[in-house]
Amino acid sequence: VFVIMAQPWWKSAKAIESEQFSEWQELRTEDGLVYYFNRKTQETTWDKPSELMTDDEKAYASDWVWVPDELEVYIPGRIIDGTNNNAVVVELETGEERICKKGQLISMKKSSLQRVVSDLTLLDEMSIPLILHCLRKRFESGKIYSAIGTILISINPYTQLDLYTPKMIRKYRNSLEEHREVPPHVFVVADQAYKGLTFDSGPNQSIVISGESGAGKTEATKQCLSYLGAVAGSVAGVERKVFDANPILEGFGNAKTVRNNNSSRFGKYVEIYMNKHLQLMGGKTTNYLLEKVRVSRQGESERNYHFFYMLTKGADRTLRQELELKTPDNYNICTDGNCVQVPGINDKNDFEEVNEAFATLQFNKKDVHSIFRFIAGILHIGNIEFDVVKSSFADDTSSVRKSSLKALQKCAKLWQVDPKRLEKGVTHKALVMPGNKSVEKGLNPKNASDQRNSL
Repeated sequence: VFVIMAQPWWKSAKAIESEQFSEWQELRTEDGLVYYFNRKTQETTWDKPSELMTDDEKAYASDWVWVPDELEVYIPGRIIDGTNNNAVVVELETGEERICKKGQLISMKKSSLQRVVSDLTLLDEMSIPLILHCLRKRFESGKIYSAIGTILISINPYTQLDLYTPKMIRKYRNSLEEHREVPPHVFVVADQAYKGLTFDSGPNQSIVISGESGAGKTEATKQCLSYLGAVAGSVAGVERKVFDANPILEGFGNAKTVRNNNSSRFGKYVEIYMNKHLQLMGGKTTNYLLEKVRVSRQGESERNYHFFYMLTKGADRTLRQELELKTPDNYNICTDGNCVQVPGINDKNDFEEVNEAFATLQFNKKDVHSIFRFIAGILHIGNIEFDVVKSSFADDTSSVRKSSLKALQKCAKLWQVDPKRLEKGVTHKALVMPGNKSVEKGLNPKNASDQRNSL
């Protein structure tokens, strides 16, 4: 009986002939990646053995290196001329040729380029160029998450992706419960933390989210909380309250920067409390290092904190009249960075969302109104300007410019302070001498502006 085996479609007649007289066999993984198996030694390799190579392939496979690049950091290339002692000619995959110093190049195997893995611990070598290459290729194919063991790497796509729906939460939850393999995702990290609590006397769990501005830390935090809320459930609607703290925190602590339209300008430590049934029963957020200077000064193409724009755009007619508010482009602290409107941000809708969060978290209405008055006062005091008061026998001092008196009076009214005392507070400085009464010193216009900003 003769059995005729069909040959794989990807193999040429020459390759089949080579294999018949070689110990090596060309195979493919489920993902379609080519690898090679030695039938005699049982060795497996990604590199094509020289016995199966043509002369052209042997020449092409040698001398591959990582080339430094200003945009991509490292890109693959092949040395085609190394006659110079200090420099070589490298041909990139695009066909471009570059002259590079030998000391700048990093040796590599050509076969390592074909392996793009979801867990970087499976790479042939843990080198920076190969890690970046793998992350780049995954990102280009729409995969923003990669893993290094239990560590998750996330690359911000700066667009909305269908990765965080209730359906996706159920998919990951069910797959992880059945111990099925799933692609890297922020839900996997949240699930591992939740499962850590299910063990008898299981220790408290921590998730550390770090990255540069615009990397997606705020969004990752939200998605971790969303997964925990969906999986664990909550007591007396605590889950909703924990989530509704976010609009308030972002309104008063986030701003548009040149790198990120919703950049958190503070650090935060979020604690989630579970009962014995592993249901959410409470939460606490501790804030660190708020960027206070942004209130009075912003960089070019940047904005102040979101709530200044929310209030000036979202307040209804009654509140607007009471606070004597205009549109944000009428206030210095909203226009210092020459950016008032941001694509993708609806300040009016966000103001309504913050008000709903105040109600959910049971903020006292009087306290909320006091917050509005306080923010409006900051808007008005930011419009105060100063005139110099010349003196022939002392340093120059300053006074509030007449055109700014209305702004000062509005601020004093909203803050419920005496306008004269407020004016004196921004134009004078009190010097306290040991053992003596304090001495007041007038400030020149520049120092008065600094005093106003400090206040």
